[in-house]
Amino acid sequence: MEREEPRRFQRWCFRVLLEDAISEAKVAELLGISARELNRMMDELLELEPAFGRKMTGREVLLATSLGSRETAPFALACAKVQMRSGNVGVPSRGLTMKLVPKGERLELRFKWPSITPGYFGDPAATAAAFDKEGFYRMGDAPRPTDPDDFTKGFYLDGRIAENLKLATGTWVLVGLVRVADQCYGRPDQ
Repeated sequence: MEREEPRRFQRWCFRVLLEDAISEAKVAELLGISARELNRMMDELLELEPAFGRKMTGREVLLATSLGSRETAPFALACAKVQMRSGNVGVPSRGLTMKLVPKGERLELRFKWPSITPGYFGDPAATAAAFDKEGFYRMGDAPRPTDPDDFTKGFYLDGRIAENLKLATGTWVLVGLVRVADQCYGRPDQ
């Protein structure tokens, strides 16, 4: 019986999300929880039941994720393969050149492609700061390869390089990871 309750919840959420095309926000509202809480619950349930989409729909369900910014118009990386869990932001779009630059123990993501903005109108200083000497746009994100030996399997986002800060003690604070922890688990005072 313990296992049946989560499965009923899964079936209901996915029926509503997939078949009725109701937004996650509306599902969260119907359940009386926050959208953040719903996302966390759904991720946990999907990890418990990797073949859930197939069981519910009779076919593979694409858990698609992509990565981009307004400067990359509209995305740079996209995942177009069926995954067992969401979060893989995929591989570079066709024609896009990606460069990974070591920054400490992580990699910084940079792009070059005709659809990448040529710069910021009327702001040559911001334009100069946004591009490296080879003309690659500095995304500021830190990707982590799904498989370090095979980049064709895509990447997961491992936070941001641009927001990191160094304390007077010499310790680096990975601001993106602090933000994710806050969004997933809340603050201790809440």
